[in-house]
Amino acid sequence: MLISWALLLYCSFLGIKLSGYELYDEDRKRLGYCIYGVMILFVLFLLFNFSLGLLPAIFITITLHNQKKGFDTWMKEKEGL
Repeated sequence: MLISWALLLYCSFLGIKLSGYELYDEDRKRLGYCIYGVMILFVLFLLFNFSLGLLPAIFITITLHNQKKGFDTWMKEKEGL
């Protein structure tokens, strides 16, 4: 349970960082869906003690982490040119 909370906090941090980037509409939609997923998991944890929340938390964390990593790589390549 503690791991799920830590993953959701990290997802929130990544969401805040990604919201500061200039994203295309499709990337902004994907980010929005992930943030909605984090909020839904948070409510499920509070109301029902959703014990299977680790798997969705891992999926959302990996999705946001890969998206941020991709944008950071793209920004570095853009600055190098």
